[in-house]
Amino acid sequence: MKTFKKIKMALLGMLCLGLAFACTPEDPGPDNNGGGDNNNGYNTLLVGTWQLDGLTHNGEDLSQMLPNIKLSFYSDGTGMMNDNGETENNGFSWSISGNTITVTPRHGQYTFTIESLTATECSFKGTYLEMADIELQGDIHMHMTKINGPEPGPGPNPGGDFPVGTIWQYELSMTETDEGVTYDINISMRLHFNEGGQGILTMYQEAVVGDSPIYSDSEDMPFTYTYNSSANAGTITASFVDDETGETETETLTFTYDASANTITLINPDPEPDDPIGSNMVFTRVNK
Repeated sequence: MKTFKKIKMALLGMLCLGLAFACTPEDPGPDNNGGGDNNNGYNTLLVGTWQLDGLTHNGEDLSQMLPNIKLSFYSDGTGMMNDNGETENNGFSWSISGNTITVTPRHGQYTFTIESLTATECSFKGTYLEMADIELQGDIHMHMTKINGPEPGPGPNPGGDFPVGTIWQYELSMTETDEGVTYDINISMRLHFNEGGQGILTMYQEAVVGDSPIYSDSEDMPFTYTYNSSANAGTITASFVDDETGETETETLTFTYDASANTITLINPDPEPDDPIGSNMVFTRVNK
């Protein structure tokens, strides 16, 4: 069993699929204008609970005026708005066609253009918004961050329950050329440390030729963790099914916390020469 095996399996699978699309220019790739689940993976990426943390109206930043709104999108096309703990009568349905999302609450219907959507962040724009005590018309831009588990924890200085409630991000970009086609691979990972020693590693990758995304994929990997505050170090343990053998394997990785840099480093003790990750992955904290 190799450390980082599951991560590498996921990334290599995405790289191979990205390569397959990049090496077949005549293949238009995923359908960006149809229904179903062929909207750049948007239907899959959107499922989860999101914190509304950015809002502009006609160029004016209204983010500081936002109430505590969370939007949950379920895989069956339904959803729920949590307005500072209030959910009664806040259910809705949703659907995506191309880069357009339609949200239908108990009354009315709202349509937004998806400006960007990954496994961790999304931006929508529209001309009308009504939710909670907010009602706007004009040029509206919304930003949301996907959350898992409890609300964002304390600032850079960890408390007694650190790293509970913290979220950390790792980014990797590379350029590959195959059979005359040059494409960019963008990888984004987030560590979500939840309560009870539970967490989720979200992985997202896209392949881009020029300005056109030709492939995207995402995966969530649950894990358990321990942390020793005296040593500023801990462990992450994940179980997964090996795609080649069909056997369930369990791996434990170590990580260290650098308080001065406010980073977490996930250590890979046996990197391979051609491993794009290298000997470690440095995650930067993204929530305050």
